Amino acid sequence: MSQERNSFQKIFISGLLILIPIVATLFVLGFLFNFLDSWLSPYGAEILRALGVNLPADWKKVPGFGILATFLLIVGTGLFASHYLGRRLLKLVDSFMGSLPVVNHVYSGMRQLVDAFSASEGTAFKTVVMLEFPRKGIWTLGFISAPAAAWAQRVLKKKDMVNVFIPAAPLPSQGLLVLVPKSQVKVLPLSVEETFKIIATMGLVSGKEKPTVPAAVLPEPAPPASRTEKKSHP
Repeated sequence: MSQERNSFQKIFISGLLILIPIVATLFVLGFLFNFLDSWLSPYGAEILRALGVNLPADWKKVPGFGILATFLLIVGTGLFASHYLGRRLLKLVDSFMGSLPVVNHVYSGMRQLVDAFSASEGTAFKTVVMLEFPRKGIWTLGFISAPAAAWAQRVLKKKDMVNVFIPAAPLPSQGLLVLVPKSQVKVLPLSVEETFKIIATMGLVSGKEKPTVPAAVLPEPAPPASRTEKKSHP
């Protein structure tokens, strides 16, 4: 009986963790749809009539206008952010959010995480690895974020160190940052998405292997910091 109960609990938790991001996404999209539909639909009917579109006289709102407005808002935001003026405005928004007490910590952390995972170039958070942590014999999943800083390698007197982010289950946005020698991490044939599934479901989903692992998967080490000091002349 207890075995059946444990099996049911695992199935329930697995389904819950899979549904949470889906429901959260649908909630945000639903909020945008309802807001834009109630605000813009009356104007949408007037605009279409002004453009010569024949609409029934009793139509005060255009069905589906909220969906179109939500789609255009998302695409428009992406296009706007790709231009100089949009980037400048986003910097102002970042600066404003960063000046708000309490909010600044949450916003800046999530912003940096999203930027890192959405980077189109480089190896930041693109390489999934496995390392022995917190002790030998226990293996943990992680992501290579960047080469360790030059000052860290100098203090530790070790070269080829890398920063590894170890996400926590079942919330991979939280975790630990550890500095590890490159030789002590093992690159895995897993995508970032598959690894997130494994972590979010606490191992209930095994993940699918990528066909091949890219050759250049680990970042290049940071250049050593110069210790040369300028001598002062009398």
